[in-house]
Amino acid sequence: MIPPGRRIQVEFVATPGEAGEALWSACFPPPLEGRFWYDALEDSGLEDQFAFRYAVIRADGEPVGIAPCFLHDVPIALVAPRPVGLVLGVLSRMFPRVGLQRTLFVGSPCSDEGSIGLVPGVSPAEVARELGAAVRAEARRLAAPMVVFKDFTEAGRAALAGLCGSGGFFPIVSYPGTAVALPAPDREAWLRSLPHLQRHNFLKKMRRSRELLTLETTVVERPFEPELGEITALDLGTGSARFDPNIEESHHHLVCRACGKVRDIKADIPGLEVPAGASQGFVISSADVVFRGLCDECQ
Repeated sequence: MIPPGRRIQVEFVATPGEAGEALWSACFPPPLEGRFWYDALEDSGLEDQFAFRYAVIRADGEPVGIAPCFLHDVPIALVAPRPVGLVLGVLSRMFPRVGLQRTLFVGSPCSDEGSIGLVPGVSPAEVARELGAAVRAEARRLAAPMVVFKDFTEAGRAALAGLCGSGGFFPIVSYPGTAVALPAPDREAWLRSLPHLQRHNFLKKMRRSRELLTLETTVVERPFEPELGEITALDLGTGSARFDPNIEESHHHLVCRACGKVRDIKADIPGLEVPAGASQGFVISSADVVFRGLCDECQ
């Protein structure tokens, strides 16, 4: 609980690393999607769809929370009545911005539930008013006329209830969290129920996706040595679980102390061995070296 009288401040930063690894770990402990999740999104080449921002919440200057946000130009045709969507589709060919609603979302574009990460002892209700005002100000700065707290749970909505009414927000059924009843008992029957052209285009896209990329996922409860040998778990002290698929080449790692970025480094280090008499009975088969410092972006 935040003691009465402490001032709540909200500052937006552009990268996960600027919020600090310690704050991410405190606000998004497992199994929540924390720093590793947003690092992955930032590195996924989604710049043409989403621009990510991170609201760092402070109480009298002390960091107490993170609210991940993203900016997205939502196609209005997704939610507009069909006649309106058809008109927007035609107009968008001449004026691309006509059919898009620039929106600042609080939450993740790829997560089923939105959340505000807070350190233990701090509740969303204690920071909701200041966060709501800061998000609206950031939206104005980004020329986004709409703000959405995306897919929050019942508990999250209760904490945000104070933003409704005079706060300018109102609750609405989430989209695209919509359940659609298929008119047929199985996939093949559903496909046959589609209009011919729609079915043809759908199957064409499915075939094309298989040609471009074949993925195979296997869940192994008790993996044998061959499975374990295909990937190596790394504990580099960054607070995130990392796995290294590079098991063929001997290499070491560079770790940024500020943002937690990890990079492979191929280098022979002469004299890298346990001194005589110091092995304590171990038979050494390999050695990994971790170099820590500041990456080019954090210097």
